[in-house]
This record gives sequence, structure tokens and C-alpha cells, in this order.
Amino acid sequence: CIVDAKGKLVGIITDGDVARNLHRNLADVTVDEIMTRTPKTIDPQTLAGTAIAMLNEHNIGALVVTKNNMPVGVVHFHDLLRIGRRRGPRYSGVAGLRLEVPCSDAHILQVRSAPVLGTTILGSA
Repeated sequence: CIVDAKGKLVGIITDGDVARNLHRNLADVTVDEIMTRTPKTIDPQTLAGTAIAMLNEHNIGALVVTKNNMPVGVVHFHDLLRIGRRRGPRYSGVAGLRLEVPCSDAHILQVRSAPVLGTTILGSA
């Protein structure tokens, strides 16, 4: 996730963004040039089934989890698949599970002059 100086979400860099720019020398490309500026977001109380529906509807692989437009995590479709597998045959689907933020303090990295959020949500049941 890319955030501004106040910690507000301004974009995200996905594997698709990187793949679309492989023809360029990525060492010379700024985050601002390749990021997705309007990533799809959910709040931490979103049901996993709703998150899956959003991923399918928008044909994307990840959603940014936000509180007050500040990223607190990222949930990837693989995270949601792990929730369903862990439940096993006792559970048919993931619609009743809530996404939980596993940390209270996100890990922020610096890429050039833009901070990047580096937290992935792992499903909890």
C-alpha cells in the first residue's frame, strides 16, 4: 500500500502492476508511475464471503483493509482460500467468517520517498 504523509491510502502496487511494467527497467521506475491509484478497500469487519465476491466482481487478487481511509492490512485471495481449507468439511464456504487485523501497528517500509504498508492479513477463525 502507498500512503501519504498522514497515513491515508493513495494507492497500491500489485503483481499485475509490476507485470504490466516488466518491459521497463523497474529500477528506474517510481512507485507513482506504476501504482494503482484507486485500490478496492474493505473494513476489518467485512465478511470473508463479501471479500471473495468483491475479488470476483472486480477480477482482482487483493483488497486493502482500511480504517478511516488508513490501511491496516491487505487480504489476498490466497488468504481467503486458506480460511476455507482450515475449516475442512465441517464448513461449507467462508461467508460467516470475519477478517481480523492481526496487529495493531502496521509495518511501514520506505520505497523511494513513499512509505509502503507491508502487512498481510492471515485469516483467523
